[in-house]
Amino acid sequence: MGSLVGGLVTAGHAADDLSSSSSSSSANSSAGTSHGFKHFFKHLFSGSPSVAPAETAAPAVVKVAPDAAAPVFVTPDLTTPGTDTDDGESEAASVKRYAPLSSANSYDACSSMSDGETRIVDSQNTPNNLKALNAKYMLSKTTDARSGKVAYEAALNIQFTPKPGESAGIVDVISAQARTCYAAMHLQSEQGEALNLRLADPSEQIPVTHVSVSSQPMARIVSEDAFDWTTQADCATMFHESLHLLGLVDLYSEPQMKSPNGQLAWDCRSTAPESIMNSLNYARLSSVAYQRTSCSCETRTCARALDEISGTPTECPSSAETSQFVIGIRQLDIDTDAHTKALFESQYAPLLKGKREDQWTYSFLTAVASSKQALYPAEFRAITHPGCKSNSVYYQCSKNAYLTSTAHGGSGCETPVLTCNDPAVWLQ
Repeated sequence: MGSLVGGLVTAGHAADDLSSSSSSSSANSSAGTSHGFKHFFKHLFSGSPSVAPAETAAPAVVKVAPDAAAPVFVTPDLTTPGTDTDDGESEAASVKRYAPLSSANSYDACSSMSDGETRIVDSQNTPNNLKALNAKYMLSKTTDARSGKVAYEAALNIQFTPKPGESAGIVDVISAQARTCYAAMHLQSEQGEALNLRLADPSEQIPVTHVSVSSQPMARIVSEDAFDWTTQADCATMFHESLHLLGLVDLYSEPQMKSPNGQLAWDCRSTAPESIMNSLNYARLSSVAYQRTSCSCETRTCARALDEISGTPTECPSSAETSQFVIGIRQLDIDTDAHTKALFESQYAPLLKGKREDQWTYSFLTAVASSKQALYPAEFRAITHPGCKSNSVYYQCSKNAYLTSTAHGGSGCETPVLTCNDPAVWLQ
């Protein structure tokens, strides 16, 4: 849930260097409200009758030995002898850990997905020490036969409900906005795997996530509650909130929520820069970019090679000089800003099919994925490999995200873990 406020460039047209925006996105916050956050906690801490108390009573503890480079994980003894899966967990144990979703959809969430496979993810059936937030979605995996690149798709079955005083038509409005935002953004892992979001059709057999909708701006300006949306939100905020629904926690320092004694709440949280869960700026990095390629000639022989180009080329003729650069407009900008869309259509859209600029030059535009990641590896895995012990550090450190220390008037943080102070460890 985002209190990502003040000074955020959500659809800027500058280059992709965001080094100046990797600090906490909470700068210049305005006065806020606790409305929506109570609603969030109701979902956050709601238990599941399908999870036995013995499996949730003792969360995983991460211990770091003084002379050890890697942490040692100590989890409740839930395993029984069996054949190890690729995550080091026995098949017998995985049956105990993951209650069947249905007779047709039970699965081991930690086994590798096959090409073309689809799974239903409902983390309420997962022990608390192997999840961050509750999440419900359908996960699919495909592999491109030509390139070998892997792509995941997470489909959310969101049931939007108008708030009191809102018309039923607001559901169509927010649904259209969500589809537009999801289509414009694509997440990518360090290994080049893609992750796309999709708003599912209500008829699909995916557990429902309930979200209320208003046409009024939220009190925290560009803030949203994961279960409380507004049509006034931009794509960056909507995408951030959707990632909460997929199980990710915030990574920014809380700027304004107060505890009963008037001090900042949620100060137990482990923070980290360079993620959309910290700064809305990174939503732009998850959107498709466009690369302009120009083929330039200096001889008539080379120019004749340009004459022979048909359709949109993927590269320049060998006799031509190639120059390339990524333009400053991304698909997110085009889909969410009318001025930017008009600029793109007048100056760049003709290049999508290739264009002969003059006798000596041919130019074309191609869509390219960002070379930068908008999520840390552990965040990407939490969505594409939910409930796996390989993500134990992420799950353990995430437990503090919405807790307040006793010094700040709260119930206290989980057992402090040195690992959680270093994003290079707990988010990798």
